[in-house]
Amino acid sequence: MSCENGISLTTALNKASSSSEKKKLIRNFGRFLQHLHEEKTFEVFREDRDWLEIQLEKAQQYVENEQTEGSVKLLNQLKVNRPKPVQQTMIHGDCTTDNILIINEKDFLFIDVAGMTIGDPRYDESLAIRTFIHNQEYLQAFYEGYNRYRVSEKEFKYFDEGLYEFKILYFFFLVRITIFYKNYVLKIYNGEAACSLLFFSFMHSWFYIF
Repeated sequence: MSCENGISLTTALNKASSSSEKKKLIRNFGRFLQHLHEEKTFEVFREDRDWLEIQLEKAQQYVENEQTEGSVKLLNQLKVNRPKPVQQTMIHGDCTTDNILIINEKDFLFIDVAGMTIGDPRYDESLAIRTFIHNQEYLQAFYEGYNRYRVSEKEFKYFDEGLYEFKILYFFFLVRITIFYKNYVLKIYNGEAACSLLFFSFMHSWFYIF
């Protein structure tokens, strides 16, 4: 495991000197995320039950143990108003612009990959666009890169303003998994090191964690 020099997408967007530069970053972010969602799923992540059902059960535990800022009222609303299921894919699990690292101004990497699993891609998509959801130019740029699906306003609110409120306030990292994939080794380290990185090249069909 190694640390890579780079800046978060959040920082890159704040430093961008023009709207066109920001849109280019956002467009590449969309393309990067789409490649993850279109990758073959890894059986090691597969659960017998639906991802959302599992998340709601976890949210219930977090509420009972006071490990989350989400409320019982909100949780009950989420249970009643579950969106229609979609095909599950590989997801990052916390796909905000803070958790995207940019190296050499062109290579995109995922960081904080403890939540990576097979799940609902609308969750990633909603978190990805949360910081520019009200900017139509930036939103359009994202969907020029990410064109496999577009969340509705109702779906966005469910995942970003609803389910994401139950993100646990702290994590215990216990698992280390090694998977061989297309002659590369995918190493997933669930640990405290913030430099656990998933490098996913959207120029090639391979990825791995450093």
